[in-house]
Amino acid sequence: MTSEQEFIAGFARAGLALPAERLDLMVKAMEGYRTLATLLHQPLDHAVEPAGLYRPEPSASDDG
Repeated sequence: MTSEQEFIAGFARAGLALPAERLDLMVKAMEGYRTLATLLHQPLDHAVEPAGLYRPEPSASDDG
């Protein structure tokens, strides 16, 4: 079974109908998501981790 067939079968198991006119778009979106998920699951070196770089400026409402 191909990943496209598995994707469509998943909709059927959930009791959802996948309209034929949206099939190509949904399959492309699924493939794009899999690519993104693979990229996001790769380890990130702590030296390039951007989470610690953002320092928001205090706003006037933060003064208490």
